Amino acid sequence: PGATRAPDGPTAAPEVGAPAPDFTLSRLDGSTFRLSQHAGHPVVINFWATWCIPCRAEMQLLQARYAQFAAAGLIVAAVDFDEPAADVAAFVSELDLTFDVLLDPGAAVQTLYRVRGYPTRFLVDSSGVIRALQLRALTAAQLDEYLGQIGVRECRGRFAASGLFCGPPACGWRCSTFSPESLSTETLCRISSWTSRETSALCSRPDHPRFWWLFSCGRRL
Repeated sequence: PGATRAPDGPTAAPEVGAPAPDFTLSRLDGSTFRLSQHAGHPVVINFWATWCIPCRAEMQLLQARYAQFAAAGLIVAAVDFDEPAADVAAFVSELDLTFDVLLDPGAAVQTLYRVRGYPTRFLVDSSGVIRALQLRALTAAQLDEYLGQIGVRECRGRFAASGLFCGPPACGWRCSTFSPESLSTETLCRISSWTSRETSALCSRPDHPRFWWLFSCGRRL
């Protein structure tokens, strides 16, 4: 595998507040990943290499957050530095990574994104805009802060233990009132958006005595 597609001709360097440049790369199994096909989802684009020592710890951290937030729509696209597929596959198998690991023959996409070192990551919100750019390894607290900037965060309140997560701001905060005993987690994630002023007030008042509340899962409903 190794088909790579990036825009032809010179492009501006990606920067915070600008749209993330689209690209197409191959996964290890030969299937195709195209960034624009994941519109509506928050995306972490991580540039890395198997020989990069800080990348190893960070990939494990990304895996932990991916496992936590994948059901809420988080996409992790780990773009390898032009290495043999066999080396990348061995690394992925060793760390048991389940997010998208992509091959970048000739480092075309890394050139497109003006990558200067590893690890480097771009955090893209659900509208396709770069909200954070960070070079060098991250701590868990730093990663959580950056994920929050693209709308990925654990809900704090009555449903914090249920696995429900706040949705990306670009999709609008969604909230509803319900009798929780009658609804499954899957149903709760699909509750339609309410936009009335009264409902918005309830969203900001988790201690309201008459209603239960939640933010929907981080995918468009």
